[in-house]
Amino acid sequence: MKGRPLRLYRYVDSATAWECLKEGTLAFTPPARFNDPFDTNPALDLVLNDQQLRALAAEGPPGTTLNLRSIEPAMRKNRREFMETLMGVACFSSKANDPLLWAHYGDRHRGVMIGFDATHSELSGAKRVSYSHKRPFVDIDAQGVSQKLLIKSRVWKMEDEWRMSAWLSKCDIKMISNTPVYIQLLDRTCFASITFGCKAEESVVVAVSNGLKHWNLKHCETWRVRLSETTYDLIPERIAIT
Repeated sequence: MKGRPLRLYRYVDSATAWECLKEGTLAFTPPARFNDPFDTNPALDLVLNDQQLRALAAEGPPGTTLNLRSIEPAMRKNRREFMETLMGVACFSSKANDPLLWAHYGDRHRGVMIGFDATHSELSGAKRVSYSHKRPFVDIDAQGVSQKLLIKSRVWKMEDEWRMSAWLSKCDIKMISNTPVYIQLLDRTCFASITFGCKAEESVVVAVSNGLKHWNLKHCETWRVRLSETTYDLIPERIAIT
């Protein structure tokens, strides 16, 4: 298995990049908003043994009787609440300058790839996602659930994803286009590089590059991607911030 990378990357559109860099924040998304409906959405193991049923009944009022018909709706409700209102996730990739990631998340090469220092203490909570043909199951005891939430379908393996999680109640909320965005402040030294896509508008490149000087991010390496004339490669070229 690969070791922990030195950098992790987020591919975002230019508006998101502007907010992230200017404010020095990281956004956490409720899993219900993910583009993959199976992500952080494990199947439920609804086969309960007598011991589990007795333990659950003991937690309720005297005389409580439980059966699968009464437990299943509660398990589904808990899963839905977790995905919609309780937990947020910040997604990264260890892949730099990946064409598919640019296309899917970087506004079709018009956005920005933000590089983070993966060795920084504030990124220590980032964990590697694993990929499997089998959907994970969780039972009423939720044993090993944290690790199972890091399993995705193998169709997404090309993303080589890492992620951090946060309780939404511990995040600040910012309304953007009538949608709540959950954010946490980062130390500015977490930011390591900014790379503009090959289709990024010149006005975006100039505005963000100038902004780095005022946002205490002048230490970040700054790049712009161009297309190779002979291959399918995306070639990064350094931009000097003066």
